[in-house]
Amino acid sequence: LSKVDYADDPQLICTLVRVITNSNLKQKCTSQEAANCIYALGRLGVRDQELFSALSSIIKNQIHDANSQAIANSLWGHDVVGLPAPPELLSVWARDTLGMDTYSAKYD
Repeated sequence: LSKVDYADDPQLICTLVRVITNSNLKQKCTSQEAANCIYALGRLGVRDQELFSALSSIIKNQIHDANSQAIANSLWGHDVVGLPAPPELLSVWARDTLGMDTYSAKYD
């Protein structure tokens, strides 16, 4: 829906994403799929803290499968709608994937 800039009914979009995050589909959702949802919500200007948190939890639970594109899409989606991204998305990924001992971001 974000590729065709469908933003006529943000509630419809939120309902579709809630079906994923509030059902057993959540267990089947990959970190990449969750990141793509965050990116799409950002593109559509949907600012829903509950959805962003639920999708971020999927990524955090599967951080070992997340790639740099998924992390970047997640961070971008949060930023574009003005929601703070969970700092552990980047810090845990950087530690586990890149072997960085510490990462601290400065947020305004």
